[in-house]
Formats: sequence, C-alpha cells, structure tokens
Amino acid sequence: MSGLCGWFAAQPAPIAIERMASPIGRFERTPLKSAASGRAAVALSGSIDHTSLFHEDGLIVALWGSPGQQASLLAQRWRSHGAHACAALAGHFAFAILDECAGEALLAVDRFATRPLYFHACSGSGDLLFASSQDALLRHPLAGRTASAPSLYTYLVLGSMGGSAWEGQQQLGPGECLHLRGGRAVRHTWWRMRFHEHGTGSRQDLEAALQAGARQAQGEPRAGVMLSGGAGSAALAAQLQAPGTAPPATFSVVYANGPHAPAANPARQAAQLLASRHHEQVVRPADVVDAIPKLAALSDTPCGATSAVAHHYCGALARAQGVLRLANGAGVRELFGAGPLSVQQRHWARYAALPAALRELVLEPLLVHLHATALADQARRDVPARIVHASAFGAAHAAPMLAPEFRAQIDPGAPLAALRQLWWGAQCRSDTNRTIALDLRLSLPARLAASQLGCALAGVDVAYPWLEETVVAAAAQLAPHGKLPGRAAPHARALRALLPGPLARRTARATLPLVAWLQADPDLRALAFDSLHDLRRRHIVADSVIDGLLSTSMAAPGPGFGNMVWRLMMLEQWFLYRAPHVLLGTSAPLTASTAPVQACPADEPAPAGQAI
Repeated sequence: MSGLCGWFAAQPAPIAIERMASPIGRFERTPLKSAASGRAAVALSGSIDHTSLFHEDGLIVALWGSPGQQASLLAQRWRSHGAHACAALAGHFAFAILDECAGEALLAVDRFATRPLYFHACSGSGDLLFASSQDALLRHPLAGRTASAPSLYTYLVLGSMGGSAWEGQQQLGPGECLHLRGGRAVRHTWWRMRFHEHGTGSRQDLEAALQAGARQAQGEPRAGVMLSGGAGSAALAAQLQAPGTAPPATFSVVYANGPHAPAANPARQAAQLLASRHHEQVVRPADVVDAIPKLAALSDTPCGATSAVAHHYCGALARAQGVLRLANGAGVRELFGAGPLSVQQRHWARYAALPAALRELVLEPLLVHLHATALADQARRDVPARIVHASAFGAAHAAPMLAPEFRAQIDPGAPLAALRQLWWGAQCRSDTNRTIALDLRLSLPARLAASQLGCALAGVDVAYPWLEETVVAAAAQLAPHGKLPGRAAPHARALRALLPGPLARRTARATLPLVAWLQADPDLRALAFDSLHDLRRRHIVADSVIDGLLSTSMAAPGPGFGNMVWRLMMLEQWFLYRAPHVLLGTSAPLTASTAPVQACPADEPAPAGQAI
C-alpha cells in the first residue's frame, strides 16, 4: 500500500513520522523514505520509480506519482511559480511541498485524484496534517477522531462519501490543491475539464490519443491488464504489447453460477483474440465472505461498490504471477458519455424531447392509471435530483428511513445541493457534457476507489492509461452529439480499431450476483444479516428498515434490495474495524479505533488461478 503522509506545524510534533507512516508502508517491500526539519516532516512509501523525495535548504517535496516524475523538478517549479506548480505535472500524482523558510505548504492531487490525499487543517494553530490513508492521519494526536454524520449520510444516499469519514478531515477532489500561507489554508481547483461544445475531434484523432495514452504504461516492468470483456480493457491490453515483446499478461474473474463457472466469459474471449497470457479466477460466495472483512479493515471509508471484490481477486491472481502493477480501462466510459449517469440521462432526454402535448395529455395520465407516477416525476427532475431521489435514503425518503438520533445531525438536502453545485459548475453548456462532468466527479471516483482498495489488499498497484492527458483532451474536443453509448459511438469504434480482430459482442458486464447468492448461500446470508442486525444499535438507520430487509425482502427482493443490503452491510463492517464499541445515539462521541485491524499482508498465499 503506497502513499505519503506528514505535517507542517508550528511546534514539534508529538509523534515520530515513522509511526504515522506505518499504515502506508505495511505492505511494501521497499524502505520508507522520510525527511524532517523543525516545522515539517514527510514520509513516502512505494516503489522507487513511483516515489521521489527532495530535501534542501528548508524545502521538502514529496511526490507520489507516475514513473519519470521527479521531486527536484517540482521543487524548481515551486520556487519559480509558487502554487501554480500543480500544472507542471502530468499523469497520476499526489504531492506535498513544505517550505519552512517561506512558511508555506502546498498539497495537490492529479486531474482525477487517482492518488488519494486527506488533510486536517487545525483551526487556531495553523497546523496542517496530511496523509494518503486515513489510518495514517488518525495516528496523529491532533487529527479529528469523531465520525462525520453528514459524510455517513452521503454514503447512504450515493454509495460513496467523496471525502473523509471523520469530522475536521477532508479529501482533495479531482484537480484540487490546498495552499497553506500565513497560517490560513485555502482550497483551490487548479484544473477543470473544459468541454468544446462545437468540437471538431475525429475518429483518427481519438485513435491517436488512445494510442498515446496506452504508451504511457507500455514497457512498465511486471505489469498486467485486468480484462472486463469490453473493448476498453481489450484495446488497452493490445496496445501494451510492445513490438518484439511477449504477449501481455491479462487477468479476469468470473462469478460461479452454482457449482460451476459459466462457460461463456467475454474476458476470456477477448484474451483469445489478443493471444495474451490469460489467467482467470473463479469467485464463489465463500470467496466473498472471506473478502468482505478484509476490505472493510483496509478501507478508509465504507466500501459501497461490489466491484472491489473482483479487483481484489484479480489483484491476488496477478500478484501470484509476479505482476506488481495492474492496468484497467477505468475512465473511458465516463469520458466519452457512456458512463452510468450519461446512459440514464440519454433515456430521460428522449422522453423530454417528446412533444409536450403528448407527454402531458397522453403519457403522464397513462402512467397515473398504471400507478407509475414516479416515472413521470423522475422525468420532470433535473439530473442531480434524479440521482438523489432514486436513492432509498434520498431527501424525499429520509425521514422514515433514518433513526431520529441520526436525522437530527444531518441536512437531508445537502447531497442534492452538492450535486447541483457540481452540475452548474461544469465548464460546458449542454446537458450531455454536464452529465459527463458529473459522472467524472461521482461515478468514476467510486470506481477508482474500489479498484485501489481491492488491489491494495492484494499488494498490487493500479494504473489508469485511459485517464492520461491526451485521452482527456480528445474527449473534451468531441461535440456533444458525438458522445453516444453503444458500439456505434466514435470512441467505441476507435477502441475497436486498436484491436487485432473483431471482438465478440458483449452481453453484460460481469457483476457480483449478490441477491441470488444471498438467497442460496447460508454463510453469505449470515454475514449480511448479522451485520444488519448489529447496525441497528448504531442508531443510523430506522429499525423498520432493518426489519424489512431481514424479513419480507428476502422472499421477494425488490429493486435496489441488493444495493441496500451491501451498502448497510459494508457500513457496519467498517464500523466494526473503526469504532466497534461506540454508538451514535449515546452521549459518547463516535470515535476511531485506536488500533485499526490490519488487512492481510501482500505476501500471504494468494488464491490459485487457472491459466488458459
């Protein structure tokens, strides 16, 4: 588990930097890099080609980023351009610049926050604490240790917090930096995606950009590709094979259907097309039962995405084959308008494009007659409101779904207000591009967090070649009408052009069959329902909700049942490792555990995979 941590303080810290850094270095085989002066200290953990440290004349620069990035060059940029040094870096990174002579500090993450960075700016003293892991941040005595009820509510509504779980702690979002100067910390957005509403990008431009993005990861030693079965990851694997080199190593998981794995696997078909060295892991309910506590123990925030299970077993399979870095196709769907929110919005846009008379005089009365007024209500809402109201814990449903003690500590309208701020803050005019901007700030971070969590548990780093600057620029150049989901989309045609042959039509994205396994597997059902039962004492979710999930819903699970069970189960599992003995409705604050349980180390035996 790579990362950085440290502080910039007026007084000597009451903790050694090595102790604060122990959570980020617990899976690493490389020595910890550290530097300290009178007011500042920093530690870096990770492979030598992804970490760089500079310390000279009271200036400390710690850089956790892509190969080739140097902290010394960043230090020069800081001395000449100050806080504008962020724009000097490309690729994936998180860095800390601590300038004791100037009395300033700068924290920053890349355009998509692929390297997480949390911070705590202490009011009054002007001290600044930071870490890429909340476990590391919580080790500092000045860090906030009381759980944030608004963050927990955001998780219930959206499936991810988009920030820290603890009061006083915050997380830098995509393209953000924090500048500490004169004892005052100011948060800035140093990069936004600027869409070209009348873009002129062609398919040839897209192909060139995708090839350039893939070349950023080409030639990295001991690297592999996680295949999902679609054109994005398959094209990535095809481009990572340098001329005259061996075929790339590819990895995938399949979810067992009963005692046997399914015969048809889109990822396996893609591997056969690429002639790659493919390895496949069959995941069964027992594997999910084994993975859930480990994911909860390592996760900074509750893990709301079931895809973390697939990334964990893919990472473990890769590690067993000697692969230390796993690339995946994250970002390509969201960038080009095929992300989950963009696809939903396109369906609603078709409805909104119908003549008003047809909608108001024919369709909506019909929906009322069919007792489907919720569909008409959804069509009249904007995209942020649709997202929030689609959640069982959204503002319109919050009162009966939440415990009174918890409801008194949150603002039910806060998640919608935050989404609308992102919606109207996008650098574009069309709803198509606004939805893409929202996908990049909502759906993509959740995907990245799930892949980072699963792979970190296996001791494997993650790479995202489709989020390189060339690919992002090409996506921004496309006009809105050129961003369509499906195989006819320009980006989909460009991806298929990078393949050596036709890729079989993909029927469905492989997802964990949670509801079916809850019904069929007693061990998984026991883990889920024990977690729900234990969550009742936290006084967050109303007892009636827990009772409904534990009783009637299993017989006839409705829409969203699986998501709600997973979300609440992982919330309780997270509590189990972070604050097992404290209840929200009592007078005692909900505080972090002083010694978070560590997940299994990377050198534990990984599950054996099947090479094909």
